[in-house]
Amino acid sequence: MAHMEQVAKSTWRWQNSALKAVWQYGLNLSWPIDPKRDFGRLPKAGPRENPPDSTVMAWADAMKREPDLYLRLVWLLISEHGWRPSHVGRLKWRNVRYDSVGMPVAIIADGFIEGFKTHAPIAARLCPEVAEALLAWKKVVPEPYSERPIVPWRWANTEPQWSRPQSRSSLRDHWNRLGENWKLPRLRMCDLRHWVATRCRRAGLSKQASAYLMGHDATGGGNMRDWYDNPAIEDILAEQAEYLPDGALGLLDSVKVELTEGLCPESVELLREYLAGRMGTMELANKVESIRLRLSAAQPPALQP
Repeated sequence: MAHMEQVAKSTWRWQNSALKAVWQYGLNLSWPIDPKRDFGRLPKAGPRENPPDSTVMAWADAMKREPDLYLRLVWLLISEHGWRPSHVGRLKWRNVRYDSVGMPVAIIADGFIEGFKTHAPIAARLCPEVAEALLAWKKVVPEPYSERPIVPWRWANTEPQWSRPQSRSSLRDHWNRLGENWKLPRLRMCDLRHWVATRCRRAGLSKQASAYLMGHDATGGGNMRDWYDNPAIEDILAEQAEYLPDGALGLLDSVKVELTEGLCPESVELLREYLAGRMGTMELANKVESIRLRLSAAQPPALQP
């Protein structure tokens, strides 16, 4: 109870469940807390707000200059896919898929088999930046056996323990050290899970393609269509490649658009919004069609010969 008074009340539900599990399964004692009696009515845990694009961009710019292949790969796996620490720490080399010339093209993993936080699977097409970083890292791994973790345990700048997977706490230490070394604004790993989800929606990615990318259960909402609409993995990867060709971070890149003869400023602004990821494909098409119809109606009728 004294511990509860030191943490935000919005986290009490989670704190109670975590402490109860340790108390019952670790100490084999009955849990003495009755939430209704001891806590009363508790607020529901609300979703976190997305980090500002400026914060993510500051990190992305710094990580392009990060010389440590290991830390750069950790950043890319989390920032491009919104993965949890359990995803990054438990993925193995056998989960990587390659093309005909040996370039990594995708990571596919079963959440139950790999021991993720949830049993949701991952099917993520790798954007060029992640593929290149993964290939560069593999070249320095002495023995990238199929059952070894992609991101092995390592402390600070010590030699990795190649057979030992990373833990949540050690990943968090690496992450915090990165921010301190580059003097970056505060950005948590879990913040990027929210940011990537929003970027996927703005890019026009379907719920299924977003869920597979992030390792989330697409059927979690309980809707009948979500349960039965289950595309093939090849279709999922193709959709991710179409809507996120350069990954989630690629949507942050500034795009230069020049006015051309016959293209109205309103159309150019729509294109800017779309390329920046603030508008989906269908919304862009509908608005462009609206502009075309309006301009056509304003044109005088052509004279017949």
